[in-house]
Amino acid sequence: MKAHEIENGVVVNTIEVKSLDWKSGLVDASLGGKVGDSWDGEEFTDTPAAALTLEESISEVIMLMQEKQNSSFLFGGKTISLNADSKAKINRIGMDPTAQRKVVPILGAGETFVADSSSQAALSNAASAYIQAVEDHAYDLIEDLKAGNSPDIEANWPR
Repeated sequence: MKAHEIENGVVVNTIEVKSLDWKSGLVDASLGGKVGDSWDGEEFTDTPAAALTLEESISEVIMLMQEKQNSSFLFGGKTISLNADSKAKINRIGMDPTAQRKVVPILGAGETFVADSSSQAALSNAASAYIQAVEDHAYDLIEDLKAGNSPDIEANWPR
């Protein structure tokens, strides 16, 4: 039979035993519970996962920000890649007004987006605005966390 080992009112291990009398602090696992749950002598209580510290939460926000800034954004109905190569090409578009056409990778099936002269500046500006909006959202989340709130750090990121 399976039994939970209880120490200080908490399930610390689940083991296979022939009898609960084998060792003190054993409780029949068929009653429920899992490692980490509390045991009050009659029933198990699910112990929620420990909340992240402020520093851990801020690190999560920063990782999400970097992930978003290096993924993709929408421009002209297309999903534009923001990998290092694409960012370099987009930056060159913004700095080279004499260029006639620039090619930027788009996510999916190796497609590319050709920025003609009328859309070059718009693409560069949109990429910069997207990256800044992601940074602003991360900053707002961090300020919210520092204020003691618990925002959903996965929600409302710019697209």
